[in-house]
Amino acid sequence: RAVSGATNTSSSDNAEPEQPRGGKVPSGRALWLFEADHPVRIVAHAIADSQRFERLVAVAITSTCILLCLDRPGVSSGSQEAIIVFLLNAGLNAFYVVEILIKCIAYTFKGYVFNGYNSIDFVVTVASALDTILTLILIPKLVFGKGVDDTEEYPLEMVETLGFLHVLRAMRPLRLIERMSGLKMLMDTVLSAVRPVVDTTLIAVIMFSSWGVLGVQILSGRLKYCSDPLITEPSHCTGENEMGITREWLNYPVHFDDFPSSLRTMFIMSTFDEWTTHMWAGVDSTGKRSIPVQNANLLLVVYYISCVIVGGFMVINIFVGVFVDCYSMMAERATLTRQAKLREVDLPDVFDDPESGFRKGMIRIVTHFRFNALVSAIIIANVVCMGVETFKSAAWQDSILEHSNWFFTLAFGLECFFKMIALSPRRYFYAGWDRFDYALVMASFATIAIEGYATLIGVNASILRSLRVFRLFRILRVFRIFRQAKGLQNIVAAIFASLPKIVNLFCLLALLFFVYSILGVTLFGSVCTNFDQKLPDLQAVRCILGPDGSVLDSHAHFSNVGYAALTLFRIATNDDWSSVLRACSSGPGHRQVSQTLRDSTDFLIPGEIDYQSSTANFEIGAAAIKTWLSLGIPNVPDPNYPNSLLEGSASRGPDSEGRGEWLSLAKQ
Repeated sequence: RAVSGATNTSSSDNAEPEQPRGGKVPSGRALWLFEADHPVRIVAHAIADSQRFERLVAVAITSTCILLCLDRPGVSSGSQEAIIVFLLNAGLNAFYVVEILIKCIAYTFKGYVFNGYNSIDFVVTVASALDTILTLILIPKLVFGKGVDDTEEYPLEMVETLGFLHVLRAMRPLRLIERMSGLKMLMDTVLSAVRPVVDTTLIAVIMFSSWGVLGVQILSGRLKYCSDPLITEPSHCTGENEMGITREWLNYPVHFDDFPSSLRTMFIMSTFDEWTTHMWAGVDSTGKRSIPVQNANLLLVVYYISCVIVGGFMVINIFVGVFVDCYSMMAERATLTRQAKLREVDLPDVFDDPESGFRKGMIRIVTHFRFNALVSAIIIANVVCMGVETFKSAAWQDSILEHSNWFFTLAFGLECFFKMIALSPRRYFYAGWDRFDYALVMASFATIAIEGYATLIGVNASILRSLRVFRLFRILRVFRIFRQAKGLQNIVAAIFASLPKIVNLFCLLALLFFVYSILGVTLFGSVCTNFDQKLPDLQAVRCILGPDGSVLDSHAHFSNVGYAALTLFRIATNDDWSSVLRACSSGPGHRQVSQTLRDSTDFLIPGEIDYQSSTANFEIGAAAIKTWLSLGIPNVPDPNYPNSLLEGSASRGPDSEGRGEWLSLAKQ
């Protein structure tokens, strides 16, 4: 009782408050209207405590997850799919509102929101309801795709606000955590680690700031280069190269020009994302207005390596240690709680060895260490023989594989036969390793029989090749070596014992990846990907006109939930994730309208642009794109523009069949 009481006290201090389930209706007035004995309150409490209602909520959450996967930027407004998804979302949002209303009546509003997961659900439901209502009231034509051309009548500035409300819907799948005890324990671990993580973050910021300030002092303004690698002097980095491409004096994407950029660089270095490339770029730097020279500052290797050691080996591992420590504490509390409860345990069966006779001698043989050593040697020899197989193997290799397979199958079959006689079938099949051995032996005999019969009757070669899939059972023989090594058995036993926790961790990670995938599709689903430049009409324009580095890789983007999850997994493995960051964080920049661009614009669009306006470059691009679309000019700009335009006749204008001058103007 003392242990149980202490356990309950310690666990209740940090446990999340839960709404009452079962029993009497909680005291107090619900929604300032219903007392505890009110019929409406009693009915609401019965519904909220019903398992069928909880299953219905789980089905609704699953349906919401499916709809979140279907809602993507690639679906055009007004299409049948978009309308169906919107209406289903509206219906589910109405169901969640009713659910919250029932639970608030059953448990009172304070008792409902006192639970952390219910608080999140309340915020998400209110945001989703506002999103649906405001969308229907303010911009219904963008939903149903009718009359989109005259959307000036509607306050389209509300789209950004609606987008924020739309993002909150991605939090809905987190409600599944409350319904799975294993996931709830892991999530409680994450929440309990908030305070230690804040302290660790302060340590990380201090260390990153120290090395970042040092980087600003050493490398500020030095990580620049000319786009033409043949240029040896910065003053020559002007004009065009032999290919007609304009030379530019560029900044290296990962640099130390200012304090925020240095912190960003330190974080990228701490994740080991192409850190050697960044290091050699710094080593090659020579000055603020000078061309990089290979290995100009080899001493900078010390600085970059220290950044990796401090950020990657120390700070990141401190974060990992914090979460491991918090999980150990939570697991220890859960273990004490389980130990306080008595439970039945099935005792293993005990088998007696025969005292005399033939079986007694057989048991001595099959349990002798020399017999086990012989079996281990046969297993190792089997592995070596399987390694003989190669692509387009010679006749002698095929002969070795065929005859060795017969020999090893027969040897393992005899082992099973002897053990079954010595131990009796019941005792033999009681052990899991023996059942595993028996299954492999039977599968091997079946494989030999099937292949032999197929060859005998002359089965088609393609079918015969498909039958070779049964040879995979040979590979499983390698795992038999675990039985002969007690140390490996302990490791395997530990792995199997931790499988439930690994499954819980995998489910939590999968759920978080799903939530972040939905966020990625919502926030970055419209970012251009490689080869989008070849799409027809206006779909390609935004990708052609985008700044350098603003296009995502065709295998790492957020156009749908599947690719978003793959992209997040790539980011989690630190594989060139900084390029994804650059593409998703790039945006249009304001710049002065050059005299060349002004002359070209005056020739094509005379008197329509106010060059003193801060948005003059956007106005030029919009006007050029509008004309380009109306003429149906191909997507390929003229590389000789504006010279090709000025060399033509003065009558060239909007009626021209052109060679991409309008698009070239927009890109300029």
